[in-house]
Amino acid sequence: MRVLARTAGALELLYAAMVPAAVRAATGGQVHPAAHRRPHNQRHRQGRTPVARAAIVGGSAAEDGTYPWLAYISGASGRCTGTVVAANVVLTAGHCAEDTETGRLHDPSGYTVVTGNVDWTAPSRQVFGVSRVVVYPGFNRVYLTGDAALLILSAPTSAPAISLASYPSDSPILEAGTEGVIAG
Repeated sequence: MRVLARTAGALELLYAAMVPAAVRAATGGQVHPAAHRRPHNQRHRQGRTPVARAAIVGGSAAEDGTYPWLAYISGASGRCTGTVVAANVVLTAGHCAEDTETGRLHDPSGYTVVTGNVDWTAPSRQVFGVSRVVVYPGFNRVYLTGDAALLILSAPTSAPAISLASYPSDSPILEAGTEGVIAG
C-alpha cells in the first residue's frame, strides 16, 4: 500500500511538473487546451469513417532496451501505453482505465500488460494481469484533464521503473522548438 501512496504522490508531482503554477492557479487546477474544447466523445464521433494517417513525423522504431520502463496495455479501451513506476504499478491514461461516457472502471481482469521488450510479441517479454485499477481523482473524462490512472499488476515485473525527475513549479513553459522524445 505504501507503493500505491507513493505513486499517487508521484501523479501529483507529474501534474505539477506538466502544468505551470500560474496556469494551475488561473484555472483552478483545470486546464482546457484549445484542442480539447469539445468533449472527448464528440471529437471522435463525427459520423464518418476514420482515415488512416501518420501521427508521428520523423519517428523511428525503438531498439529493444531503449525504453525498458514502457508497458503495452491491452484492455476494454483498446491498446494503450503505460510506464512502469514501481515493480507492480503501471501509470497509464485515465481514459484507458474507465469508460469515458459512463465513468465506470474497466474490470481489472480484462487487461493484459506486457513489459520487458519493445516488441510486445518477443519471447523475452513479461505478461501480467491486473488486480486493481485506480483512476486519478482529478480526471475529467469530458475534457481529458488529469488523464491518469494506475494499473496494479497481479505480480511484480522485473522491468525497471522510470525515475521521476523534479521540476520547479515556477519554471517557464518550454520554448517553441525545444526537442523532446515521445515513446509509446
